[in-house]
Amino acid sequence: MLDVGAAEAKLDELKNRLTTLETERDEYKRLYVALLEAYRKLEAGLVGQKRERFVAGDGEQLALSLMSMLVGNPPPLTPEKAANRSTRAAQTHRPQATAGQSAAD
Repeated sequence: MLDVGAAEAKLDELKNRLTTLETERDEYKRLYVALLEAYRKLEAGLVGQKRERFVAGDGEQLALSLMSMLVGNPPPLTPEKAANRSTRAAQTHRPQATAGQSAAD
């Protein structure tokens, strides 16, 4: 016959192992869901920032400014200067009118 003390010890050991395995299972499930979400974002092209952020008050980025001084390139444009530089006319699908012609012809 089985000893009652040995059976209870074995039962306690199995309960502890079950608790450990449930904890590990929950952690793996959480990691799986996080990985699945990251994969879906990657698949949709939503990884990282879409653009660099400009922090006002910082002025130009120091590293880029120093590199431009060392290399001899002009400093990069600030967003305000870049917006003012955009003078290109909006594209339309209509042919451009010449000096002697109107757009309605």
